[in-house]
Parts: sequence; structure tokens; C-alpha cells
Amino acid sequence: MAVAEAYRRAYDLLARVGLADRADAYLDSMSGGEQRRAAIARALINSPPLLLADEPTSDLDEDTESEIIALLEELQRTEAFGFVLVTHNLSLARHAERVYEMRQGVLVPLDLPDAIVEPQHRQRQLRLGSADIGREPAASRNARGPILPGSELWRSARTFGLAGAAIFAGILLVDFAVAKYQERQVGQHGERLAKLAEMALSRLQGEVQSISDFGDGRYELTISLSNVDDRRPIYVMSPDMRAYVQVGKLWQEVPLTPSDDDAGGVSKIEGERTYRYMFEARVKNFTQLLPNYMHVRFADTMLVSPSSTPKDDVFERKDNYYVYLKPFDVSDEIVARRMKFAGKPPVWIPMPPH
Repeated sequence: MAVAEAYRRAYDLLARVGLADRADAYLDSMSGGEQRRAAIARALINSPPLLLADEPTSDLDEDTESEIIALLEELQRTEAFGFVLVTHNLSLARHAERVYEMRQGVLVPLDLPDAIVEPQHRQRQLRLGSADIGREPAASRNARGPILPGSELWRSARTFGLAGAAIFAGILLVDFAVAKYQERQVGQHGERLAKLAEMALSRLQGEVQSISDFGDGRYELTISLSNVDDRRPIYVMSPDMRAYVQVGKLWQEVPLTPSDDDAGGVSKIEGERTYRYMFEARVKNFTQLLPNYMHVRFADTMLVSPSSTPKDDVFERKDNYYVYLKPFDVSDEIVARRMKFAGKPPVWIPMPPH
């Protein structure tokens, strides 16, 4: 899936599961129900033909449980996927078209007919309505005597019911309009973020260009950033580069400083732009994934924007570059004993991202 399409799909699903205003929230700030909704959106991001749910509401309260099941049923209708639910809750099982019970390792069809219970409001309407059957004209009723309290209850209830229905319909209409507005806002935000991500991650390419050995454990790193579409400039702000050497299973940071005076400002990149850094790697007991070579990671964080004076069109990009680096205190002869290079052992060897 293309980057822009992925962002649009993600924000559309978040809006449909009711998380339009929580799209940028961190997980630990969300409630259990919100986390479950996010998990549902995540499960549907690639439009699967079949969704498997193992006790999806077991740790939720009854109200949230009902909301999640209703949400899943609504999404199943709109997304058209098969839905297999595992549950110990028989009331949830009644929502399924087919129900099976596991008995001694065998799936056995199970019949769970819904209990027919007449809703209270329906019973009340039937009782009140039965009083109208065979009702005599008003003149006959008046002849019997004064109207008793409560005799006009049905008429009043009907009037109030119609008024309440009109108010409720108005509320639903307003709520629908607000939801559509929020959905449109979220969609626009998603499209804007998708364009920023495409610019920062696809149009802007970075790589380690070279590493020079200055002796005594001092090295110079050159990083290049290339704009593959030089018709539209890209602005890079405040790149923050850090260097680490692996020691055991940990990364030990080593000193690194920019060599360029303008490395901390705003750079306009139309073709290729290089950044140079001096770093020191005098580390003992380093991890040797490659014999006699240090495993080094360069971590770069930068702000990327299509504008020189950005407002809300900024994307934070993070890169990790990995290399094997020859230590300053290991001679070429020692390296050559275990590594069969065609010529002089290189100062550094690039590694793929990992």
C-alpha cells in the first residue's frame, strides 16, 4: 500500500471506530474501550476477508462491551468481512448467525434461540390501547359523570411522545452533521499528513557518504541528503545526529560534533546536501559482529517541511545508519589475518538498515 493511501485508510478507520479526535494520542493515555477500538482499526487496516476475535470484550464493562460488539457488527456490514468470535458469553454468542460449542475437542452446532420478552413500553401501549376498543362517543361518556383523573393520559402521552421524537430526530441530525464534519476534518488531516510523510520518507533520501580516519580514534562522518524531485525544494531543520558503538548488547554513545557551522540551521535541499560530523570512537571491548570491526550506529532526527517558514506542515523524520568501523588501534595486518580483503582493509563497511 502506498504511503498516502495507508495514512488515508488509517485515519478513515479511526474515524469510523469513534477515535477521530484521538488519532494522535499515546496508548497509555487511552481508556480500555478506546484501546480496543484502536485494535479493531488496526486489524482492519489491510481489508482482511476474515476477522478472528478471541474474547474481544472479556476485560471490558457491560456498556463498553455492547458498544464494541455493535461497532464490530456495523463494520462487518460496511467492510464485508467474515467474522469468527470466540466467547464464553452466551448473550454475545446470540449475535452470530451460526453458533458452535467445543465439546471434548469437537465443534458441535448449538441452538441459542433468543428468549421472547415483550418490551415494557410495548406492553404498556397494548394495555392502554385496549381501552380504546369499543369506546363510546363523548356524549355517552359525559352522561356517565365527570372525567376522572388519568383518563386523558394516552392523549397526553402521545403528544409528548411526538414532541420527544421530533427533538430526538433533531439531536440525531445535529449529531450526524457534527460527525460528518469531524470525519471530513480527520480525512483532511490524514491526507495532509500522508503528503508530508511521502515528501519526508520517499522524496528525501539519506545515506552515509563516507567516513574518514583522522587517527587516534577521531573520524569524520559525511551524510548526504538527496531530493529525488528537485522541482520542489525540501527544507530540513535542526538535524540532530548521534553516534553509538555496540558494547555487548548495549549501545554506548560516543562524542560527536558538527563540522559545518550551519548544520543546526535550516537547509534548502533541491539536489544533494551533505552534512559533516567529527566523532571519537575510542571504545574497548566492543562487539565484533565482523572480526576486528566496531558495530556503529548513527541516529539522526530532523524536521522536514515543504516550506521555509512552516506552521503545521512539519514532519519529524528519524534515520538510523549502521556501519562496520575499523578501530584506530588495530593494524591492517591483524585485520587481514581473519578478513580476506582484495587490498587494504577499508575504514568502514556499510550495512543495510535493521
